[in-house]
Amino acid sequence: MKKAVLLLLVLIANVTLAQNQEFSAKIEALGNVLQKVESGKDEYSQVITVSQPGVVTLEINETALKDGETNTLTYEFNLADIDINTVRTVTEKDVINVQLFAGKKQDLLKLTENGEKISYENEIFLYAEDIENGRAIEELIEAAIPLAEKITENRLSLTTYDEHITWLTNTVKDVNLIKTQYAQSMRGLDSYPGKLEFKISENNGRSATSETFQFNASTINPNSLLFNIEGEVFSVTMETSRKLKTIKYFEEGVQQNYTNDIKVVCESVEMARDFQKVMKELIALSTTKFENSLQKISSIKEGISIVNNLTEKVSVNENSTSQNLTGDCVVTYQQNFENSKKNSINEYVFNFKDLNKNSVNYETKGQEVILTVDTKGGNDFIKYTEDGEQKNFEDALTFYASEVEDAIVIKNALQEIIELCNQESPEYQGLSKAKKLDKLKENLQKVTINDVTFDQSLERDAEGLSVTFKKVEITSKKSEETISEFNLKDINPGSVMMETSGKNVIVTASTYYMDKIIKFYEDGEIENYQNTIEIEANDIENARRIKLLLEAITGKDK
Repeated sequence: MKKAVLLLLVLIANVTLAQNQEFSAKIEALGNVLQKVESGKDEYSQVITVSQPGVVTLEINETALKDGETNTLTYEFNLADIDINTVRTVTEKDVINVQLFAGKKQDLLKLTENGEKISYENEIFLYAEDIENGRAIEELIEAAIPLAEKITENRLSLTTYDEHITWLTNTVKDVNLIKTQYAQSMRGLDSYPGKLEFKISENNGRSATSETFQFNASTINPNSLLFNIEGEVFSVTMETSRKLKTIKYFEEGVQQNYTNDIKVVCESVEMARDFQKVMKELIALSTTKFENSLQKISSIKEGISIVNNLTEKVSVNENSTSQNLTGDCVVTYQQNFENSKKNSINEYVFNFKDLNKNSVNYETKGQEVILTVDTKGGNDFIKYTEDGEQKNFEDALTFYASEVEDAIVIKNALQEIIELCNQESPEYQGLSKAKKLDKLKENLQKVTINDVTFDQSLERDAEGLSVTFKKVEITSKKSEETISEFNLKDINPGSVMMETSGKNVIVTASTYYMDKIIKFYEDGEIENYQNTIEIEANDIENARRIKLLLEAITGKDK
């Protein structure tokens, strides 16, 4: 196998060498037919040489016959960029030209005028002594273009992730233009697959700036890698997927808001072309490598540990956020916010079963990386306490992360935990109806919310079908007692719901077809028949147990 690979590499090298030699021969022949051409006003001398395989430098000196003033035009371009269908001989007054146009009229032909000004053009005109000389020039250029295309296509043969990172490290370097100097570097970071750091400093003689970008190649949109020309600056721009602001950005060493685009300055069109190709390949490699690095969670404990490790302390400039999850599927999530002005502690109690796995998402806001996750159906099932004071129940959670990659790992862990928690079997599965009723009675607790206390109890007859539910609402000023008498077979198990209102958690259950057949007393006085009962719960988990038991008791499968 190794011998076969080695033989293939040798074969490729030999083919490449042959193509390079053939290209050089064509350009040498072209140089021999490019002659000094004189018009009525000017004299043109032309020299063409190979800069690198496929790429040529063409120098045209235009000398005015009247005063001897010379204008030097130096073109650098890849013949692969020339549209072969545009190569033809044209007559312009007293001069015969051979015209060359870049494909799709892109400005890919670098022009330096008298060593003082750089621009990028889409056309070049060579000068011919006569029509026969023009045809010879045209024929040699048309022969060289396919060779340049093959050379350019096969120029880079990187395969592995590490090879692409090494190429970027060695190739993204300083670019010194006539008016501006750019100090650049790009390197891979070990923290995550695909993680890169790009630094660029710009100095135009009047001012200097320094910028640093940290990003993951897997978050870059490969279709956004485009050539960009601004005056003498040729660059490659790239954007993140969906233009999300996932690029960490520093200016003069100080972190700024996250951004979604980067511009890499290139010393030549060839460097830009190669950078574009290598970066596109790296995006695909990084995406696969990063996805494969995401850990498959084998237990809830393991998932919570991953989240805690990545969110333990998140600092952005002067702000610091400490976060911690304790528990299993039912957890207490604490956030401690600290800065120079104040500290605050938020506490959330929730069950992963109540969270919507598909709602877990991350984004950046300013300098922060944030994950959000919603409850199923937008239910307010998350108990929220701020600095020790209970607030209304919430329907969403927020996690803070230090890096975008951390957020992706946390997102994966949260989704895995939600999945595992939803696989757990109901606690009361397999119990008899009588045992379930006993469990239900145990869960009807005394509930106190602010200054209101609810004392609740449930009694059943010998057969366990007819029940009496008593609820006493007690405040500092008065006490009200309500009694509901009903048959369990009249309760629709599909109607049993738990809900929150402000700080209260309630379980409701209704009769089939909402028939008003529940006998109802208030402070000993008989009132109108009802179709719904309301049970107060201490918390979401207490409500969940009541709900599950009521569903099991009133369901057909008992």
